[in-house]
Parts: sequence; structure tokens; C-alpha cells
Amino acid sequence: MDRRGWLVLGVIAVAALVWLMFFGSDDGAWTPEDREAAAPQRDDPALRGAGAPEAAGAAPALEGRGDASEAKEPPKKNAPRKAEAHEGVITLTYEQGWSFLDRKVLAKGEDDPDLVLSDLAGGAASVELKAPGGGIANALALRTHLPDVATAQGLYDGLVRGHADKLQLQERARGSRLPHSDVFIARTVRGEWVKLAIVHRDESPRGWQEFRITIVYALNPDEPVYEVDPLVCPRCGEELKV
Repeated sequence: MDRRGWLVLGVIAVAALVWLMFFGSDDGAWTPEDREAAAPQRDDPALRGAGAPEAAGAAPALEGRGDASEAKEPPKKNAPRKAEAHEGVITLTYEQGWSFLDRKVLAKGEDDPDLVLSDLAGGAASVELKAPGGGIANALALRTHLPDVATAQGLYDGLVRGHADKLQLQERARGSRLPHSDVFIARTVRGEWVKLAIVHRDESPRGWQEFRITIVYALNPDEPVYEVDPLVCPRCGEELKV
């Protein structure tokens, strides 16, 4: 048989197959039910579009690689534990430190202090405070705006906010008996914000290394914003800021 003959037989075979599909059933044609049964089911999860209801327990249409049980978020690094908001009074001698987290005095070289009395000069006239791993600045910037503040305690009581984006923090800052220089804003290595004030210098007769420096502080774990008692500080409404 030549090529044309094979082509004729092929056409006949296709025609016969088409006849069987449409007229070979018992009814002579496909019913609507036959066609619906042959079509993909509407609740097939592989065809479910956005917003279509899902059957209980059905797998979503687009899961990505692996199923839901295999898809895991990358582990998150544990954030450092911070101190809770609180206020306190501490007394330090030369090279002693303070932990705001544990609220205790630390000897030189002990643990990781948040604040250290790192230097004294002129007796106790000039006091240097250090914030290891963090930063600290005094409130001298307020001197031109509030020249009449009489005490560090008064300035501290009225200080309600520090502008985190404008504060020029360094590892060390000094207080030199001026009210504005004896008030500080500090940020710890964990990110807590602390306002501090040197309120008393006790010059021991046993030598400068025994001088006792008393500091009051208030800590906010998240931002340099502090609540103050209006009965203690009538000027609170002015929102003293650095």
C-alpha cells in the first residue's frame, strides 16, 4: 500500500473514533451529567482561586516547597533582657559600677556594669561617668535656655524627654558641680534610656578614692521619656527637654 492509502485509512480511523465518542453510548450521545462527571471537580484544591472557600483540612492551592508542616520560619535571635521601668538612688566610689538590670553595685572588673564612676578630679568637684557599650551626655545644652536652674535635682525633676535622634552620646561624660553638667541622659548597651543626676558628693577624709557620689536615676526601657510628679516639679508643664 502506498503513502496515499495509509493516509486514507488514517482519516477513516479518526472519523470512526469521533462517531463512537458522540454516538456510541447507549443513549447515542453524551448527557450533561456525563460531561460534568468528566470535567475537573470544582472543589479540587489544585484549582481553587483566591477568595474561594476551602474545605476543612484541605491543603491550600499554593503552598510553596514542602507542605505546611515542613515550612518553618527562620529562628529569631533572642533580644536581650531589659530592665523594667523604675527609679532609684545609688552611691558609688571610684571605679565602682552599677547594674540597672540587677540593681546592684559592682566592684571594679565585676560582671558588665551599665554605669561606672570612672574618674574624679579636683577632689569630687569633677565626676566622670562612663556607660560601657552604651553612651552618655550631660545636660549642658540646656544652660542657655534655663540659666536660672539652681540645683541638679531641680533640673532632673523637670526633665521629661530627650530627643534620641539629637543626643550626642559618648562613652563618658563629666559633671562639675554646675546643675546642668550634673544631669545626664544615658543609653545602656541593651538599649534602655536613663536620666541621672549627681545630687551629693561626700568627700571622705580617707582620700579621694573613698569619696562617695550619690546619684538619682529614672529608667525607661524603650525611649528617653520620663514621668514626673507635678507636686515635686511645678514646671513639668514646660516639658524640659534635651
